Amino acid sequence: MGNTKPVEQPKSINKEGEKMKDIKAELKKKYPLFLKKNPFCNIESPVCTKVATCVNHTRGRGRDEILNEDTWESSCVPCNQFIESHPDWNGGQHKISPHTKQTK
Repeated sequence: MGNTKPVEQPKSINKEGEKMKDIKAELKKKYPLFLKKNPFCNIESPVCTKVATCVNHTRGRGRDEILNEDTWESSCVPCNQFIESHPDWNGGQHKISPHTKQTK
């Protein structure tokens, strides 16, 4: 058996980078303020609850895009999920950010 070194365990991969942690911390502060100013769902899909509880990002997911409130749309969770699964609904008027996996 001899002199064998113990096998080094590989380092675990961070599930989230530091930049994303910073972005999420900033969003955690900004989202409630945005929703207070925009309390009603702007999407109004067939499953709408009328009360905005989340933000739909209509552009990319890079730092500049995700923090740009001009690209935010107040939404209820059912509507946000609806437009992700029905991208052509309402003529595609409510865009979804490119991070969303679209299947056809």
